[in-house]
Amino acid sequence: MPSGIGGGTVKVAKVTLTAAQVQALVGTPIQLVEAPGTGMVTSILSATCYLDYNSVAYTTGADVILEYGTADVVVFDGILALTADTVMVASPAGSVAVASASSAVNVTADDVPGAGNSPVTVSVVYTLISL
Repeated sequence: MPSGIGGGTVKVAKVTLTAAQVQALVGTPIQLVEAPGTGMVTSILSATCYLDYNSVAYTTGADVILEYGTADVVVFDGILALTADTVMVASPAGSVAVASASSAVNVTADDVPGAGNSPVTVSVVYTLISL
């Protein structure tokens, strides 16, 4: 892959969540990118979220969120309320202050999305930057 920002390699991480994992995201976030270690930071270049609609909608319009530590980095607004296959593409908006530069990137939600049965695939394009 091409050389990225600060000389780091551009990487892709992807996870497909089952309906049970989606319904548990508020209490059990899923790690998408591991913590890079001391003196490094993960810089998200872009992200996608794909709702592969099955047959039962989630009962809340929860957002799927990428968090860096506890800071929201990317929000896929209302994707779990949709009733058709949907892809959302996002880039981080603005700047986000994080408590620890060596935090993992996790997938979570802002509300408990009950009753649905659709898998959700989340991907990020990122690079690691030495501080």
